[in-house]
Amino acid sequence: EIIGFVSYDARERTVHVTQLEGDADSFDRLLEEPLGFANAEGMAVELLAPDDESAVHDAARAAGFEEVGSGPRFEGKRTIRFRLE
Repeated sequence: EIIGFVSYDARERTVHVTQLEGDADSFDRLLEEPLGFANAEGMAVELLAPDDESAVHDAARAAGFEEVGSGPRFEGKRTIRFRLE
C-alpha cells in the first residue's frame, strides 16, 4: 500500500524537496531519504510547502527545518520556504 511519496533534486549544494504528498503520519518517514542524502553529501535542504498545508509545515519543523520566508507561487497558491542547514 502506497501511503505517500517524496521527490527531490540536488543542485548547487542544496537538496530541493519538490513534492511531499500523503498521509501526515508518513511525512517524517518520507523526509528521511532526502535528509539522509543531504547529510551524506554535506548539503543543505530546502522544502517549499503550500501556505495552506499545515501538516507539511509541522513535519518540516519536526525534522529541524526553519521557516525562512515566502516561496514562489504555484498555480496561484502561496508557498512557504523551509531550510535545514
